[in-house]
Amino acid sequence: MNYRTFLLLIVCLFLTFSFAVSCGREGFERRNRQDKDMIALKVDLALPTSEKDPTPMPGTLKPGWTPFVAARWADMYMHDATWQDGSGGTTPPATAGLDGTGVHVMLDCGGSGNGGFAVYGMSRDNLGGGGRPTGKPKGDPIANGWFHNIDWGGEGTGDILMRINGLPAGEYEMTCYHNHWEPRKQSTRNSLDQPSRMPNLPLVYAVSFPTQPLPGHRGGDIGRGTGKGVTSIRQARDIDVTSATSDAEVGKSVIRFETDGSNDVLVVIDGGNNDYPDPARRGREGSKAVLNAFEIKQIR
Repeated sequence: MNYRTFLLLIVCLFLTFSFAVSCGREGFERRNRQDKDMIALKVDLALPTSEKDPTPMPGTLKPGWTPFVAARWADMYMHDATWQDGSGGTTPPATAGLDGTGVHVMLDCGGSGNGGFAVYGMSRDNLGGGGRPTGKPKGDPIANGWFHNIDWGGEGTGDILMRINGLPAGEYEMTCYHNHWEPRKQSTRNSLDQPSRMPNLPLVYAVSFPTQPLPGHRGGDIGRGTGKGVTSIRQARDIDVTSATSDAEVGKSVIRFETDGSNDVLVVIDGGNNDYPDPARRGREGSKAVLNAFEIKQIR
């Protein structure tokens, strides 16, 4: 090999290496941009400081997680459907959404207007709403607070409805957390401190936001959709509802769905049937769904 050929070979190798590095860097940067654009939400439901101050009460919001807190929940009694910022109505709030993603979530129960927030270690002021709860949160932030049907549940009415607005087209995995305590007796019903004996939740699933309420859901109005655009990929069944004080031990459900972005998503947490008796009051049969926190992760 003469000197000129050797130099030409070196130049070719250098150019090939430089091109490979450039392509690799551009590919990495492109993937990095895509990853940043993908939805990845971790949302913890929290108790507000008061009806006038939606700041999460210390101990009820997991550090690093986005809060879902409604000022109306301050008395730990039942209230109408609410968006993540505490506003109501069928139109999503004119805000940047959860963690600035443009995604908005509304919570309600199948028995609309019966939804509220409870905290382990705290007691409601009364059985009729209003007043200021007493006590302090016990346990980790996800585990110690949950949304549920305050006025008990039953088939359909005990379900939790999650309307998700603003998701870009794509495939998503959603993780929901399910942990709560029950009343011991009617005279102490303002304090939920008995470990749950409720049956496992039968089903969690996603559907297209419908044109009419689903069968068994009554009252209220969380809006209307087109009934199209969302496909369920994986449902969750037979979900253990825990009474754990550690976030690491809280029961979870994991579902997957795909949306074309043209319609809102409705996630239903099925609360079960009417077989389970209210632990504190006879004649109020029926289990119910509970929700502490949720994650929404875009897969593609």
